[in-house]
Amino acid sequence: MDAKRSLTRKDPGTYREGYNSTPKHGPLILHPLLDSMLAVNPAQFISRKIDETLVKIPGALKTDQPIWTFEVVVFPKPYGAFEKGVDIIDPITGWIFPWMQIPGSAFGVKGIALQFIPSLSGSGEGTVVSPRNSKAIITVEDFIQGAMGEGAVHPGSRLATVKAATGNQLRTLKRPPTEGIRIATRCAFDWNLISLADHPDKERFWLVFLQPIAKSMVPESSEQKPPDSTSSRIPKRVDIQPDSEVEVLMHGLKEVLGK
Repeated sequence: MDAKRSLTRKDPGTYREGYNSTPKHGPLILHPLLDSMLAVNPAQFISRKIDETLVKIPGALKTDQPIWTFEVVVFPKPYGAFEKGVDIIDPITGWIFPWMQIPGSAFGVKGIALQFIPSLSGSGEGTVVSPRNSKAIITVEDFIQGAMGEGAVHPGSRLATVKAATGNQLRTLKRPPTEGIRIATRCAFDWNLISLADHPDKERFWLVFLQPIAKSMVPESSEQKPPDSTSSRIPKRVDIQPDSEVEVLMHGLKEVLGK
């Protein structure tokens, strides 16, 4: 994915509206990308480079309202496990995740959740959810089991786990006390809270899209251009060394963008 991209916020809408707008506006912001931005410097201008893609955070993210992310998170009942022959059906939204889409290694293992860029078929209750790229499913082990819990951030999905952590590695996660198919929402002013409790067809939150930006809008890095009197006004690039699971997720984004 060679094109550099910026974040552009649109009017609040449902997740479905944001999903349906991706052909026009580009994909919604990825959860690992947003989490990494917020964890470094919440609600500030920073630049991030992931998988050769520079993303510049606009001031529009400085909001106390939630932001939809792009990926779907699928999880079984608390302290339960995915079962062969049993679809996951969200009891509130009615969304369906067919059991045949579940990776074989996830069956029968407690404390597992799945995160992926979705393809949605149908509307309202009965919407069928499947991975846009079956190779880009992230398996989240040690996933939070209670309705609210906190623990170490998972390195690939950037969701919360039950493992102990402190500082900017600690995340709090809110989820339904049932099985579910939900979208993570985040807020810069409560940056370490991840909510999976919102209805994707009813709640209206900010829609933030990844859009291409002109080359002239991207600041030069210090390695490419010697510092001058204006360099102090240019946001510094912060390079992330993504782990293998983030690379897999970004591969899924390439599939969505057709790059």
